[in-house]
Amino acid sequence: MILAKDSENTISDAKDYTYEDAEKEEPNAAIFSKDDLSITGSGKLIVNANFNHGIFSKNQLVITSGSFDITSQNDGLKGKDGIAIADGTFTINAQGDGMQASESQEESKGWVYIEAGTFHITSQGDGIQAETNLEISDGTFDITTGGGSQNASIKSDWGRWGPQDQTSTSEDTTSAKGIKSGKDMIISKGTYTFDTSDDAIHTNASMDIKDGTYTIQSGDDGIHADETLTVEKGSMDIKKSYEGIEGNQIVIQGGDIQVVSSDDGLNAAGGNDGSSMNGRPGQNTFSSSDSDVSITITGGNIYVNASGDGLDSNGNLYIKGGSVIVDGPQDSGNGALDYDGTCEITGGTLIAAGMSGMAQMPSDTSSQASVMITFDQTQSENTLISLMQDNDLIIAYAPSKKFNNIVISTPSLTKDKTYSIQSGGTISGLESKKAITEGTINNASTLGSFTLSDMATSISQDGTSVQAGMNQPQGKPGGDKEMGGPGGHGM
Repeated sequence: MILAKDSENTISDAKDYTYEDAEKEEPNAAIFSKDDLSITGSGKLIVNANFNHGIFSKNQLVITSGSFDITSQNDGLKGKDGIAIADGTFTINAQGDGMQASESQEESKGWVYIEAGTFHITSQGDGIQAETNLEISDGTFDITTGGGSQNASIKSDWGRWGPQDQTSTSEDTTSAKGIKSGKDMIISKGTYTFDTSDDAIHTNASMDIKDGTYTIQSGDDGIHADETLTVEKGSMDIKKSYEGIEGNQIVIQGGDIQVVSSDDGLNAAGGNDGSSMNGRPGQNTFSSSDSDVSITITGGNIYVNASGDGLDSNGNLYIKGGSVIVDGPQDSGNGALDYDGTCEITGGTLIAAGMSGMAQMPSDTSSQASVMITFDQTQSENTLISLMQDNDLIIAYAPSKKFNNIVISTPSLTKDKTYSIQSGGTISGLESKKAITEGTINNASTLGSFTLSDMATSISQDGTSVQAGMNQPQGKPGGDKEMGGPGGHGM
């Protein structure tokens, strides 16, 4: 199909079809092909699919260019074996999925590949769904699903996720994810805006985000991978989520990442989750063991504002570089840091503020020193906490929420050196969500001083030691920690 230059073409079908063979139900789209379908040209195509799908190929759907305005009662674009888009402008309003590749019986099919383009997708189902692999090289995407993030589902019939159940999902009418794949996903770059009732970006396998700009409002997870989730670089602003970034193994190598979550900010989970109070419908079940589970941060600037755990790993937590700041929970049922194995810091900067009830600090096997300070009273939000050495500033931060516990690790902390703790005051150049390491603190109160006697030192605000081990992994009431969202559901 060629869309002629400067042309505007409209195709509309009826609301009801009559079939000679009712079992086949073909055709079932305003534009339907039993074989490969290719569309090119610079013209415009308007599709009003009043019965079912907009454009459907039973083999591959290939679009190289053009402008598309599609309204459909089911899926907007559908290529059973695969969808390949080189470029184009797409406005899709779909009662089903915005775009879907549905073949699940052959691993070499059911893929989606997008090289470039501009996409405005509003769907009741998934925005873009690949039954197998999904790859996006570039493009601009504005995706709204399921009525948006305000419609987060809590229905008990939303199923469990995980690699142990890889049955076909093409008939799953409840899934309303932004971008979804059944197998591996690669996103190279692009600009993405999501407002989704379900996960914004989801794979039942591994995900590699190489670059890009992401603005996310999600009723469930911001970004989720059942297996390994890797972020190489990019800008991510997860403004709203149940859990911000979730995977069996989370690897962050760089980027500027901000997460706001009503539960965990970063969550690495394996086995059977169940961390929320009394459990919740649809919690995820994963086939991996907790020994495989980890969060590894080697670079980037990460800020987490979590009502649940800030960084939560059912296994190990490794910080090797970058800057990690956590404004954690304001209750004692969760912690700014939560891990079941070890937490090793070998580089970078960590500040994690929250309440002391479930507080944990890095392991004493770390090669970079850390200190955990527990205050006598709850500190108000935006209270500046500073570590000083001989009147020189080591680091200062003002948590955005109330807190009575803070963990600090920076390369400037040295074992057997003496430091003082200051509270309050002002300093020029202080920004929200960021620590500061240079400048003069004015009008602060000195609470106490301490000598960093171990690689992981726990003290009260006056500098006296807190019993070693009291804040190390103990597990939560109710057993394993949870993975998933308020309507935890998968493909």
